[in-house]
Amino acid sequence: MSRGLGHTQREILEWLKMGPDKPRAIAYAIVEDDEEPSRAVEVSVRRALGRLRAMGLVERLTDGRWTLAGEAARQAEHEREQQERDDEQRQGERHKRKDRKRRKERERYEELKFQAKRTDERNPTSTRRLILFLGMLGSAHEGERANAAKMIEAERQRLGKTWPELIVRSP
Repeated sequence: MSRGLGHTQREILEWLKMGPDKPRAIAYAIVEDDEEPSRAVEVSVRRALGRLRAMGLVERLTDGRWTLAGEAARQAEHEREQQERDDEQRQGERHKRKDRKRRKERERYEELKFQAKRTDERNPTSTRRLILFLGMLGSAHEGERANAAKMIEAERQRLGKTWPELIVRSP
């Protein structure tokens, strides 16, 4: 038995310095002339990885890749942190979209309130209410839209007018 690391083991350690990889990719890296590794080479790589693992020089990651010892923990931590950053970014984007949508609905509501104050001097309260209810029909929430439709119909009945009377203004 040799005293140091064998040729295949040294090649594996050199290859893993570039980052984690799977045994088949390592076998391709060891074979010269870009030819496909034989079954014997693949077995040799797996055996060498097992011995390097027993020596504490390499570790196997959960996804089947191998890495230098100590790198596995750092790699796992890095992947977990990256996943957390990605999750936070996706959540942040979702919240931003919801906030923009809420802001637009609020602006639309404020605009309708402003318009309602300026219109129909004959019956300002009813007109304001109808405009606000009509604005609620554009809501993103189904329940709010249904409630607005009921309130509009109730207001129309309370006023004792037909739809054409409400919609068409007399000169």
